[in-house]
Amino acid sequence: MIKRIVLGIFAVAAIAAAAAVVIVAAAFGLYALLAPDVGPAGAAGLVALAAAVLIALIGLIAWLQVKPPRAAKAPPQGDMLARAMNLARERPIIAAAGVMAAAAIAMRNPALTALVVKGFMDSKKPPKH
Repeated sequence: MIKRIVLGIFAVAAIAAAAAVVIVAAAFGLYALLAPDVGPAGAAGLVALAAAVLIALIGLIAWLQVKPPRAAKAPPQGDMLARAMNLARERPIIAAAGVMAAAAIAMRNPALTALVVKGFMDSKKPPKH
């Protein structure tokens, strides 16, 4: 029993060492590939960026394994403003990104902005019969 546990620990250690060698070799290969184009400092920075992205991706995968995503809730009923406010409360980062995208579109196309503002400002009178 103990012999089996020790052999398992050795196997995990060997796999971890092999993975470390592969990662170092891949980093060196990426550095050698990038160094002629961006210089040694730029290549080192890009290798560090690639390592950070890899670590973040592995961390995200591990986090999702520990805490799976929540089940989707039923979409809130109500008008567009109520749905937008619910989105802003539940996902503030997505709401902020939406506001920034809308501001960028508004700055690039003032005619579209004027049309949207006019649509909101027009009163909703019932049609005459």
